[in-house]
Amino acid sequence: MTVILSIDPGGLGAGETGIAIGYIDDTTPYELMDTYAVPDNLDGFRMWYYALVPGRTYDVVVCEKWVDRNISGSDRSAMLIEGAVRFMWPKVVLQPASGKNRAVSNEVLTRLGVYTAGGHHHDILEATRHGVWYVKKQKHLPTLTKGWKK
Repeated sequence: MTVILSIDPGGLGAGETGIAIGYIDDTTPYELMDTYAVPDNLDGFRMWYYALVPGRTYDVVVCEKWVDRNISGSDRSAMLIEGAVRFMWPKVVLQPASGKNRAVSNEVLTRLGVYTAGGHHHDILEATRHGVWYVKKQKHLPTLTKGWKK
């Protein structure tokens, strides 16, 4: 079994950090084990980490990479979480935000049984999407067969 921690860093204000823990194996498509919507930017992420991560191991850690779009006044605080993730898991797989919705549609997430909607579930959904996108790029056949079947 391969356990995948995927993180969608949140910024200040209404955004929360979405966290999804999923797994795959040779015959099982991507499945969720646990999810979290963590408030309070870096402080909340640190509290989540210290409360829940010690003793747990992850085979793969995936995190959305913050990209500066050169927009005046934009919230850059998600970079703090990305930095913390890079420190805690140096082999983290960084993925851009752009392209993930096209690569992994809501319909695919629904077929896989991992779609969540509304409120803080949006942050969890985007973290889940990052996990599934990673698995898709690994050409994991059970996930591809169930999620992208015609």
